[in-house]
Amino acid sequence: QQEYSAMRDQHFKTADAFMIVFSVDDRQSFEKVEKIFQRIIQLKSQFGGQKDSFEILDFPVLIVANKIDLEE
Repeated sequence: QQEYSAMRDQHFKTADAFMIVFSVDDRQSFEKVEKIFQRIIQLKSQFGGQKDSFEILDFPVLIVANKIDLEE
């Protein structure tokens, strides 16, 4: 788990764009979207000298709802 987190953080620091996917049938996955987004902002601000705020983003972030085609 810790090794995965370090790899993920390295990708977050160097990526030019992000796609965060959550499942519409899993509330926890939706709640993780904000945490992931905040982590991206934190790491990008440390790595790239950006302000630690989502008000100034110079990279695209796409949030995608998955499993939207499922029957209720």
